[in-house]
Amino acid sequence: MFRNVFSSSSRIKSIDPRVGFWRAFSLLTLLLLRGTVYGQSQPPAVRVDLDQAIQLALAHNHALKAARTLVHQSEAQEGTAALRLNPVLTTDYSFVPVFSPSNFDLPISQNPLPEQFDAGISYTIERGHKRQARVAAARDMTTVTRSQVNDTERALTFGVAQQFVGALLAKSNLEFATHNLESFQQSVGVSESRYKAGDISEGDFLKIRLQLLQFQTDVSFAQLALAQAFAGLRRLIGYDAVPADYDITGDLAYSPLRGNK
Repeated sequence: MFRNVFSSSSRIKSIDPRVGFWRAFSLLTLLLLRGTVYGQSQPPAVRVDLDQAIQLALAHNHALKAARTLVHQSEAQEGTAALRLNPVLTTDYSFVPVFSPSNFDLPISQNPLPEQFDAGISYTIERGHKRQARVAAARDMTTVTRSQVNDTERALTFGVAQQFVGALLAKSNLEFATHNLESFQQSVGVSESRYKAGDISEGDFLKIRLQLLQFQTDVSFAQLALAQAFAGLRRLIGYDAVPADYDITGDLAYSPLRGNK
């Protein structure tokens, strides 16, 4: 890059002096910018396979993250269920002459409504193993919540795999539709040569050319289906896991299922 800049600088010196300093300066700046841009390499496109898509979904799917927080909430309920009741202190007062301070000094025999102050403390003693049963119920609820989260992970894995296969199928359909369009365009070119040579009539040539619209429509529908499949897969994986211009890799080959033993 520096060699190009130095050679360009030598060419700038040979420019007519009447051109001006600012034109030479702008030319040198343009050469430097061009060398900087050309020296940068484009980042490779993000390509994910089926296993990577499932792992990214399990790590970045927002619905699954929200479901996993229910486990922590249920564990917190276990701690709440294990708490013992606190003692309760109560106080009460009656017939206090707040608006007649002079009545405070009256003896009890002269005061028709003497002041009354009460204080008490209470504590609930649980019997019948209520606390142990409450803790066991909270732990059972945590187990149920974990099972629900595991089922959510299973459903998400199945959905990602199904959507991934659908995206592969949409990608294959687009390639097939594009290949058909290119093949029929060659047929249209041959028919045009035959029409110019007088081998077929103009009506037959227009019928063949009109059929090209169907192949173009098939390509447009295949592109739309591919965009929808990629958008649905990215929604399951997580918008922050892959960029908008990501790609997938894989083969549409049958593989037998293996159940857990």
